[in-house]
Amino acid sequence: MNQFRRISVALGVIALMAFMLVYFGICGSKRKPQDEKYYHELGLTLYKEGFYDLLPEGNVEQANEKFEQAVSAFQTAISLNDNHIESHQYLARVFAVQKKYSAAVSEHFRITELDPDNINNYLFLASIYVRMKRYDDAEKVLKHAKTLSKEPAVIEQVNVLIKKIRESPPR
Repeated sequence: MNQFRRISVALGVIALMAFMLVYFGICGSKRKPQDEKYYHELGLTLYKEGFYDLLPEGNVEQANEKFEQAVSAFQTAISLNDNHIESHQYLARVFAVQKKYSAAVSEHFRITELDPDNINNYLFLASIYVRMKRYDDAEKVLKHAKTLSKEPAVIEQVNVLIKKIRESPPR
C-alpha cells in the first residue's frame, strides 16, 4: 500500500510536469513567461487545498499529491528568484507537514539568511528541531532568538520555550 502511494504521488507530479511542459510548449509563444509570484501563488493554492481542505476530510493521499505539486511550484518560484522569502517559508512548511524535517531545516537556514532579524524565523526553526528531537539545537536557536528582542514579554516567552525543551524527555 505504501509503495502504491509513492507511485501515485510520483505519477501526479509527472502528470503536473507533463501538463506544464505541454501547456508552455503550446501556449509559450502567445504568453509571457511566468514570474516567481505566479509559481508562489500556485504553490500556495496547492498547499492550502491539501492542508485545509483535503487533510481535514481524511483525504491523505490526495493531500500528499497537492503537497508534492506545491513543492514543485515553490521550487520553481525559488529557482526564478532565490530571494523570494515567502516561497522559502511555505516550502519549509510543506516539508514540515510531510515530515521531511531535514529539508525543512535547510529552508529555514536560507530564510534566516534572507531575514536574520525576524525572531519568528528562529522560532519556526526551533520547532522543527524539536520535532526531530534535536533539543540541543532547538535550545541554541532559541537562545539566539532571545538576542533579537528587547521586549521583556518576548524574552520571557522564549525563556518558557527553552525551559520546556530542557524538561523534555532525555536526549
